[in-house]
Amino acid sequence: MGRYVYQAFLFPEEEGYRVSFPDLPECAAEGVDFTEAAAAGAETAKAEIESLLKAGKQAPAASRTPCPHDAETVMVYFEADEPLREEEVISAADASRVLGVSPARITHMLKSGILDGFHEGRNTWVTKNSVEARKATPAKPGRPKKASS
Repeated sequence: MGRYVYQAFLFPEEEGYRVSFPDLPECAAEGVDFTEAAAAGAETAKAEIESLLKAGKQAPAASRTPCPHDAETVMVYFEADEPLREEEVISAADASRVLGVSPARITHMLKSGILDGFHEGRNTWVTKNSVEARKATPAKPGRPKKASS
């Protein structure tokens, strides 16, 4: 799951705010108040980034742009799911049983990049290839030895 922060401009309108993103020109949203507009903008930007990633494109780099005089600026944070891979996956619980570690350790291994996987709703999936690769080269028990002086 990728984490993104983009600058958004909120333009006051008669019935709320209109939102635009200088780095994501295809994104537009609106809301009845500042908070709702920022949240709607985040959802729209998330959908745009996920669409780009699914199409095999990269997300544009975020930048800071001078704010137009008739707008307010806010930095919008969101997490976007990376596209599903064509690889075969297993649940995190199954991966923990295969590797003989706790589910919490599987989560740590995913965050640190030792295993490949993704979240889908409340479920966590791990690629079978990464589990098999880890099983083929298991970590040695105990703490690593210090280099001798």
